[in-house]
Amino acid sequence: MESYIPEACIDNFEQASRFGEPESFVSNKIGAEKLPIKSDTEETSDLCVGAVRALQKKVPGFDLSAIDALVVVTQNGDGEGLPHTSAIVHAKLGLG
Repeated sequence: MESYIPEACIDNFEQASRFGEPESFVSNKIGAEKLPIKSDTEETSDLCVGAVRALQKKVPGFDLSAIDALVVVTQNGDGEGLPHTSAIVHAKLGLG
């Protein structure tokens, strides 16, 4: 199992100050100083591919041809829904 977190982020302390909230609000209520977000040039499928590429680095010899099924679960897929995001990831990875 692997993940990919995009480099772009929102500073939650800045966001809180825009709404008149103190830094303690972020620390005590939200807990995360930054919120990772995909860039305007990234799609959800790119994040999925990033996770697979991270897995390939973590597990030398990992063979993409050994993947029998690919499941992507998200509320924020690529585009307007067709093709579905898992098919886009499938294509980007060059899976059989």
